[in-house]
Amino acid sequence: MALRNRYLNCGLASGNNDGTTEADAWRTFADCESGVEAGDVVWCRTVDGNRVTGEANMLFDSPASAPTIDAPIALIGYSSTPGDGGMFKWGHYFYNRERWVLVEGFDVEQSSSSPSMRSDGDGSVFYRCKIVNNTASFNGALYMTDGTAINCSVSANLAGAGKVVRLFRGTLIDSYINATAASSGGDLFVEANISFRPSVISGCIIDGTQSSGDVGISIDGDSANYGCWISNNTIYNVGNAIEFEDGAGTNMTQIMVTQNNVIYNATNGIINSRGTNTSSVLGHFVNNNAMGSISSAAYTNIQDEYIKNKVTLTADPFVDKIDFELNDAPGGGALCKFLGAPPRQYDPTLLGTTFANDRDSGRRNFASIGAVGAKGAESSHVF
Repeated sequence: MALRNRYLNCGLASGNNDGTTEADAWRTFADCESGVEAGDVVWCRTVDGNRVTGEANMLFDSPASAPTIDAPIALIGYSSTPGDGGMFKWGHYFYNRERWVLVEGFDVEQSSSSPSMRSDGDGSVFYRCKIVNNTASFNGALYMTDGTAINCSVSANLAGAGKVVRLFRGTLIDSYINATAASSGGDLFVEANISFRPSVISGCIIDGTQSSGDVGISIDGDSANYGCWISNNTIYNVGNAIEFEDGAGTNMTQIMVTQNNVIYNATNGIINSRGTNTSSVLGHFVNNNAMGSISSAAYTNIQDEYIKNKVTLTADPFVDKIDFELNDAPGGGALCKFLGAPPRQYDPTLLGTTFANDRDSGRRNFASIGAVGAKGAESSHVF
């Protein structure tokens, strides 16, 4: 079916408030939700470009007709012209409970114990979003119960026991993860629970806070685990870079793969805190991971038979700690090139006011490991 354009302009003072044109755009998100139908593309902006703070939290669960795989609903931010790559700025949390919803170009920043953006909708996608929670929270800034987050910038306050991203049957691709406040230890940058479905974490940059108690990627579960795929990530400045805990790594029903990651400046590299994975059904395959500046152990409680092609970095592999592009230093970035598949990486230019039509522009043409930062990107991940 043909998609239908609709419009939301928070703060608009005139028009019919029916969403049919920019002049008659819905004026509140509540008006939008009650009128939007399956197959609609809703272009979202504010009159003055400022963050919307006067409305209630955004709960998307009762559109006029439910989206389907053949007729999804898209909510896309813009600045002045639909399709210009601008961001819709929201000052409360956004919670999607529908399947087959695309949310693109949302800039959500708030301070509460609730995650800034959450999706419980299978088949739904958060794409090109900036997500910030300024309050230390168990729920973090991004919580994906189902669905996928792609090319998002996610930050959370880690001044207390908190998390930045929680995945529960969720997928995280090509995203940048950091903290708005330094951690006091024991925090998780990305937590994935694999008790009911596998999780994928790939192409992400995790920029830590130098706390020895923090974990870059934490995989947990119960006695029946459904596997995970952790690949082409760059993890910097954390305690345990990748940790399998709370039952993960035992009695798996699917394969666990940890490969093509670059880990630098950490206490431990890849650690199985539940002991060696001798009871695994299919096994945990650890391949092609590069590590350097590890103060304790590169591998802990992972049997040697599962580890292939260890890469030891003797020099800093990055051009800088902004985009984390690999350098050509012997013993550093040079060791990470030509080792893996062509990288899919976080592209900060997609969150700017100018949409990058060529999403691959500036990427290196070599096959490398880690989440290689976009070459020449001007953004420092602060928008």
